Amino acid sequence: MSERDDPKKPADGLADDVAKICDEFAATLDAIEDRLNPKTQLRRARSRVSNDPKVLAAAAVGAAGLAAAVTGVARLVSRARR
Repeated sequence: MSERDDPKKPADGLADDVAKICDEFAATLDAIEDRLNPKTQLRRARSRVSNDPKVLAAAAVGAAGLAAAVTGVARLVSRARR
């Protein structure tokens, strides 16, 4: 028989168990909320970008590639209208 199933366990012990479980549950919910919060995710992403030169370099290359693609499409559209 486990300690929780013991009918002789004092009510104070049960109240302590319930309080502990509630605290653990609240901490779990806080962690889930933190992970799902868009502002928190954005802050973490910015932190990763600013702290990791590889990520910053990859973002710069991606931005340059996107700019080149947009420029190329704009030129094609411009030529097609002539």
